[in-house]
Amino acid sequence: MRSGRLNRTLTLKECEWLDGPLREDTVVYEYPGPTDGCITTPGIAITLEPSRLPFMQVPPSAIDWF
Repeated sequence: MRSGRLNRTLTLKECEWLDGPLREDTVVYEYPGPTDGCITTPGIAITLEPSRLPFMQVPPSAIDWF
């Protein structure tokens, strides 16, 4: 499973489906489980803890993978 760091703050203006903003430099993990079609193209499912729900969608360009 890949891990990375957000390269910018994701605001509700950019990602209105988030519960709140995600700050630049937050470590995130690619979510490997089923998303039941909830993730749109070109979004990517991530979590804040490895393999733990809930997952959320963010733009792939917002992540610098380690």
